[in-house]
Amino acid sequence: TFCQDVGALSCEQQCINITSASQPAAKMGEPATTREQIQLEPIPTSDPAEAEENEDIQELPSPTPKKHPDSDEEETSFHKAENRRISFAKNVDEHQQHRARQGSGVAARRARSDSQWSRLDFDMLRSRCDTTGSMWSNASFTTETDEVRPSEDNYLVGRISSRVSLRQLMKRQESLLDGDEVDGGGGKSEGGRDSGDAEDGLKVTAAAAGEGAKFGWVKGVLARCLLNIWGVMIFLRVPWCVGQAGILRMVAIVLISTLITTITTLSMSAICTNGFIKGGGAYYLISRSLGPEIGGATGIVFAFANAVAVAMYVIGFAESVRDLLVQGEVIELGEYGLWDVRIIGFITCVFILVIALVGLSLVVKVQLTLLFLLIVAILDAVAGSFRPTDPVLLHRGFTGYNMTTFTTNLHPDYDPDQNFFTVLAIFFPAATGILAGANISGDLRKPEVAIPKGTLLAIFISTSIYLILSVICGCTMVREAGWDGSVFVYGLLGTLTGQVMPTMSFTTYSIIAGVYAASLSSAIASLVGAPKVFQAVASDNLFPYISFFGKGSSKDNEPRRGYILTFCIGLAFTAIGELDAIAPLISNFFLVSYALINGACFIGSISNSPGWRPTFRWYNKWLALLGFIGCSSIMFLIEYKTALVTFFIIGAIFAYLTFREPDVNWGTSTQAFAYVSTLHSILRLQHTPDHVRTYRPQILAFTGNPMERQALVTLVSCVTKNSSMMVCGNIIDGAVGVSLTPDNNPPAADAPQQQQPTPADVRKWIAACRVKSFYTQIMASNYRQGAASLMQVTGLGKFKPNVIFMGYKEDWQTANPKDVEDYVNVIYDAFDFESSVCIFRNPSPSWRKNKAEVGTGLTSSKRNRSETVINLTHGNIFENAQPEGTIDIWWLYDDGGLTVLIPHLLSLNWRWAHCKLRVFISGSRSKEDEEKRRMHELLRKFRIEVRDVNIIPEIKGRPTSAAWDAYSAMQAQFVLDDDLDDSCSKAFVSLEQSCDPKCVRLCKRQVRIGETVGKYSRDATLVIINLPMPANIDQGHYMYMCWLETLSHHLPPSIVMRGNQESVLTFYS
Repeated sequence: TFCQDVGALSCEQQCINITSASQPAAKMGEPATTREQIQLEPIPTSDPAEAEENEDIQELPSPTPKKHPDSDEEETSFHKAENRRISFAKNVDEHQQHRARQGSGVAARRARSDSQWSRLDFDMLRSRCDTTGSMWSNASFTTETDEVRPSEDNYLVGRISSRVSLRQLMKRQESLLDGDEVDGGGGKSEGGRDSGDAEDGLKVTAAAAGEGAKFGWVKGVLARCLLNIWGVMIFLRVPWCVGQAGILRMVAIVLISTLITTITTLSMSAICTNGFIKGGGAYYLISRSLGPEIGGATGIVFAFANAVAVAMYVIGFAESVRDLLVQGEVIELGEYGLWDVRIIGFITCVFILVIALVGLSLVVKVQLTLLFLLIVAILDAVAGSFRPTDPVLLHRGFTGYNMTTFTTNLHPDYDPDQNFFTVLAIFFPAATGILAGANISGDLRKPEVAIPKGTLLAIFISTSIYLILSVICGCTMVREAGWDGSVFVYGLLGTLTGQVMPTMSFTTYSIIAGVYAASLSSAIASLVGAPKVFQAVASDNLFPYISFFGKGSSKDNEPRRGYILTFCIGLAFTAIGELDAIAPLISNFFLVSYALINGACFIGSISNSPGWRPTFRWYNKWLALLGFIGCSSIMFLIEYKTALVTFFIIGAIFAYLTFREPDVNWGTSTQAFAYVSTLHSILRLQHTPDHVRTYRPQILAFTGNPMERQALVTLVSCVTKNSSMMVCGNIIDGAVGVSLTPDNNPPAADAPQQQQPTPADVRKWIAACRVKSFYTQIMASNYRQGAASLMQVTGLGKFKPNVIFMGYKEDWQTANPKDVEDYVNVIYDAFDFESSVCIFRNPSPSWRKNKAEVGTGLTSSKRNRSETVINLTHGNIFENAQPEGTIDIWWLYDDGGLTVLIPHLLSLNWRWAHCKLRVFISGSRSKEDEEKRRMHELLRKFRIEVRDVNIIPEIKGRPTSAAWDAYSAMQAQFVLDDDLDDSCSKAFVSLEQSCDPKCVRLCKRQVRIGETVGKYSRDATLVIINLPMPANIDQGHYMYMCWLETLSHHLPPSIVMRGNQESVLTFYS
């Protein structure tokens, strides 16, 4: 390594440092370097002592200049040296001896002024060592720490990155500091986040990326877009649209269509330049921006639209062939004219299918030939409009450039069943070819460059041609001509509208060739584009049973099965035989795709995501929003029934995908937008004062590992699902790595470390169980410290827990007194943080078998550790719907109403729908009816439906002698002993405390409550009891545990809870 003051080092010392930095590179698989001494040219000096010190530094032979093949700089023998490293000595002994001999000289030179060493040409030394400007090679630079230099390979989708994980990097650094050797090497990062489209399962390398690159922006985008945009409509429907709408409105129709397609192209260009684009066209753009639900629905509809477009172009081709045959008197235009179109269409479909099955290369070659014919036809029509007219042309409606014709055609002349929007609907498919290039994005060399460039230029060229031809038709052709006794055959609105362009042109055959070229090219483009989109949808596995049609064949991954499917759909719609019947359907399908592309760009722009960095700058989020609104509006203006059907289809597919929940993560704009909107909502709520009407129980559940506490997780989820927040908290012992829960003691210090599931695994499990909960974990030295940290740091703004849910400590009688103290202190801490507390106790399976035999007595003997009933590990008893029963609420103290609200929310869940609420309150026997009526009225005002209200007068009495004796015996085990350690003495009950009349009275009250609850609620499905307030925070934690035990030991699943003494219920509106 270099010293900052290079002038203070001699050449020898620099060589030593360089060698030490570069030597480890040989350990990383590089060719081993022999320790032959390579010396630098000695620095000229006039100092004899210095010259003597540099005796053994021999001058290197002058290198022979040689031109580097990739550079204008001359390459020397130093460049040829492998890894461009400098070794100093033949072996270690010579190296050490040389350093010892030069030590005094180095010290002397360091003392000299910097001016004496100005002769050291640092740039020359650096260039000799490494042409890249480094004194070490690329490999040796990163060998010591296994770090890698920035490289494109580390960011390619699906490729194993050479960048090691952070954990591996930390271990390597520790080994270096300890002097140990650790095998390095790249590998897939552990626990790394998803990189873009890694879920696609596509292994993209630099070679693979170049293998599929075939077409540039001219052949791949511009030519395809022009052929699709112009299509058959330019010859068959442009004259008809001019005759119906007039010149002015026709110009407006063209400009409206162009405005929509231009805005859509700008939005599409922004999305295309925001990252690497794969195959799938509009589907890929929309799905990676708006998510798989909307993307999948749009992909199916868009692929179907392209398949139907095949039929539209084939029908247009068949109509032109039929008209040509009628004009040549080969066939007659009679009642079987529709069948003529169908037969010609069927034959054409088979022809283009054969071309597509041969391969995309042939398709491109054929399309370029057809584009040439189409351009010739357009130029012929434009040039032919300037020729003089004659009687034959006048009979066919051609007047040349005539002011009368111009003024007559300037304004609309709609048929009774036509209007501006119906004409727009028929013309709009002529502008829908802008996605032709994007549909084969996987076959483009640089899609992010080719798609914007080729598409925008295609729109400009096609719009110019449409405007020119519209004005020419309006200036040179009359609306109706060629009366045959029943109808007008020629003219803009004649029955043979396909003859308008041939009449205008010099050569009829060029127009015929152009019509055929336009029809066939558009049909081929649609037949190729639809399977490409369908293949992309199938490869993402969003829908079952369709992967068969998305499978590619040959080295170019051609979806030939998709070609067959598209052919069948096109053949079915070709049987309709009516071009005007298909055009509105195509328009709606394309418009909804354009609307969603604009919506994707708008959402991506307003999300302010750091990942939204399109290199295309000529877009605007408000223009994208305008494009979305415009496309949606035009859909309904064109044909509202078709628009409703289109939205219904997309909505149905969206609902299906939402229900199916495809396992993909594409980092969509909707995710970024959801983040931004959520952040703004949290910030707004932060300044909103709390109100009792908006209270929600936001629960922090101390579940430990949720996979092991399924009953608690399910129970809390039933309270919060779809209404409030739930957080599963896991406290992990930082030393051993096990979860600290109320029902287990901290492991021994020498216990083996247990493997904890990663947070990602836990979240996947929570999602698989359909539990709507967050998960967080924290490391702490004990349960209380971790619980206090979770209660303070969990949540954000208004989204902070206000209810603490925890399990009951079943092993409290045998656990370490310090653990019991921590458990009770957690309850104290929760009250200090003004949180409500709920303690859930899940009885053992033996209780369910013997609940009829359960008495009121409590065991007074200490249980062994192996016999301890572990809480919440007896299986998930709440997994299925609960049988018909009751939820008993012992509302003994007014805690703000939480004791009633939690059971009410629980009863709204489907699992507890068959359980009715029963309320038990204390009261006097003389006023039992009045108090029951009063409680009924209060609950009615709270709008909480209960089945029954019970007044229990005997709850104020004395406990039975058997129950009190059992309690006294249990508490006697934990009376303070003088032999106990002072650190554990706080948990025990002092002798003075156990004899205090006030404490005795409180204990008897809890025993009496426990007796009464056991008497009335032993058959309930769930029991809710008020949690007693702790008597003394400094001492007597075991007394408090005795209270909890006597309240709940003989009950079915129960929750002992208390609110924070603030109202959570109100009867005001």
